[in-house]
Amino acid sequence: ERGAGYEECLEPSSSFHTFGRWFEQITKCADKSEYPELENRFCLMKEAIQKAINACMRSTGLRDIYFNHNLECFVVSHPDTGEMIVSDLSDGFRSIISMVADLAYRMVRLNPHLGAESALQTPGIVLIDEIDMHLHPIWQQTIMGDLRAAFPKVQFITTTHSPQVLSSVPSETVRVLRWGKQFEGVGRVNF
Repeated sequence: ERGAGYEECLEPSSSFHTFGRWFEQITKCADKSEYPELENRFCLMKEAIQKAINACMRSTGLRDIYFNHNLECFVVSHPDTGEMIVSDLSDGFRSIISMVADLAYRMVRLNPHLGAESALQTPGIVLIDEIDMHLHPIWQQTIMGDLRAAFPKVQFITTTHSPQVLSSVPSETVRVLRWGKQFEGVGRVNF
């Protein structure tokens, strides 16, 4: 069962599909469970994922993802615009929601004993290529802090071409990879 937390973890297209199937199932189980101990477990899992998404999306105003049974899709709330269908959001929003939900989902699967605190208490290392991809420049300035708030015990190793992302982290945490015809080395930056 522990291996289930790592299923398709290296597949770039698996994130939201894997999470979506699982989240829809636990939502239905939590809503209809005849067994209080299972209902409580599923509710704790949902809460852990909600906390992670809300922490990471705080600068955008989006929060509280849930599966809408009437619409048969995932929905998020925004204080100004109300409910929004996740599939109607920009690529940047969808990719970050997918990534955060996928990470939180895996943390809950791997550490069910941590319940609603799984995302906050699970240590790990996460590699993200081009964190700035599809993100609005304003969100590029907050995404690293938002990820650290959602997953405080995780070390994020990311790549970026964005000065907005680079300016949002301490310079001592930035490394430059030097390439010519082949890899030439790693250097520090001074800014």
